[in-house]
Amino acid sequence: MGTGCAHWVAHERQIRNGGKDGECLLGYTLRVEDLIAGLSTRSLNHARSNISVGDIYVTANGKHCGLVVEIDESREPGGKRKITIRHDSSSSSGSGPGVVENDFDEHFQGTGQFKW
Repeated sequence: MGTGCAHWVAHERQIRNGGKDGECLLGYTLRVEDLIAGLSTRSLNHARSNISVGDIYVTANGKHCGLVVEIDESREPGGKRKITIRHDSSSSSGSGPGVVENDFDEHFQGTGQFKW
């Protein structure tokens, strides 16, 4: 079984590397670990200058992912760029189920990895 978040990202980014049982009927990846296999990781420096729209965001525990859809170039206090992540959420933590957008710092506590 896979995760809705990885499956959604796979369709958005046209990723088909799910292995024997890790793909949907159209061949798109279902699992986070398969989705990011072989991708490079961007370092998360303080200013976040190396993060790009279209990067795949993966939570620190590796169990959830989404896409970077917006980067606000105006600096927040402390010099950080504001990053918006779109992801397929089944969470009941307020954002609700379905595809939602959340702030990287507020919703994801500013932790995780960015893959490209």
